[in-house]
Amino acid sequence: MANTYFILVVLAIFLVHTNSQDSDPLREEAFAHAYAADGDLEVSFKDPSDRYVELGAEVNLEYVINRSPLFGLKNHVYLWRNTMKDGKLTQGLLSDTGKLSDAGIPEFYNVEIDTDAPELTIRFKIKKVRDIDDATIQCQVVEKSSNLEKNISLNIIVLRDNDKLQMKFGKESEFFSESMTSKFEVDAGKYPVECQAEGSNPATDKIHVFWKGEEVQASAPTIEKMDTPLQKYRSTVKAEIDIVLADSGQNVECVATSKSGNKLTIKAPIKVNVYVPEVKCVNGDAHKGKRYSVLSCFVNETGHDIESYAFEFGKTGHIVKVGDQNAEYDEVTKEDLGNNEVRIDLTLYQVKDTHFSDYYLIIEQKNGHVTKKMITLNEVEGPNDKDSSSMNVASLVTLAVCALCAMWKTL
Repeated sequence: MANTYFILVVLAIFLVHTNSQDSDPLREEAFAHAYAADGDLEVSFKDPSDRYVELGAEVNLEYVINRSPLFGLKNHVYLWRNTMKDGKLTQGLLSDTGKLSDAGIPEFYNVEIDTDAPELTIRFKIKKVRDIDDATIQCQVVEKSSNLEKNISLNIIVLRDNDKLQMKFGKESEFFSESMTSKFEVDAGKYPVECQAEGSNPATDKIHVFWKGEEVQASAPTIEKMDTPLQKYRSTVKAEIDIVLADSGQNVECVATSKSGNKLTIKAPIKVNVYVPEVKCVNGDAHKGKRYSVLSCFVNETGHDIESYAFEFGKTGHIVKVGDQNAEYDEVTKEDLGNNEVRIDLTLYQVKDTHFSDYYLIIEQKNGHVTKKMITLNEVEGPNDKDSSSMNVASLVTLAVCALCAMWKTL
């Protein structure tokens, strides 16, 4: 009510001045100068920051012109709502000084002049934010007497959640938008990962890639404006993860959080393919005390990156690697047979009772996979065992003959 009274008083003064003077343009210009302060024209928002708001929210804007409140009688203070679509600017005039204009529908907007302020201060209210308010708000001040124009602006951003989050794993796969239940079967190695969030406003800049529960470094988001009636954005980040054999069962994840706080997550479990080298082991025979008894295994290394070979003693669990010896001078050696085939030998310096058991050739690949192949050393009779057996038979024969002779003499 006070605002309406103030405007009526100002208009009354204006009518008195105009009726008491001729319509001489020079006098009109002098009259305009009477309501203009000295100095350069300036206009500013009391809070010039952009507003991030939800649909239905209330927004208050207050802007100040460094001129007398009477400045608006002969000059213009426009408030425009500007939107861009397909490179074309669309403007809607919300208000002119203290009066709503065509686009300023009273149901959704209100404007008033602060009558207590020493400088022209205008308060504009968006009562209920709509999609159409997702725009740049421009304040345009036109001072007729000096032919000066000043413009300031800020943005009203209507918050929107992402409609979906997508992931692309590997070079050949397509984007998928739901968490996978079946596992991605891959070989060990490095793989690209893309995470893409669609539909938010403003663009989502918080997109993270996680591997094995830990965040990995990703690129800065690539942002695209989507071709939709409402202002929406698509944000994409890229990363690379290093997968080893032991990573089977782990998850790669994308997590996107929009400005509104809405959070979306998508994940895919990984299964690492295992490739076992072709191995053939030949069981060995030996007798107790035999020197340099050899157990041999043949390995085809084609397509495999072998890190190491070793033999494990079945009874003791002791392990001897290629090129090493144990305390009993047992050693493991490797011989290249050509055509990617190698022979791995375990040489036992002197066979003991504990040596007659199962052994395991251990093949460790650089991807972390370990293959174990069993080989057995069997015990056989030695030369001394055969001589002892012959003597025992001869003694028994002699005893039998003697017994027969004794029986013959008694008859």
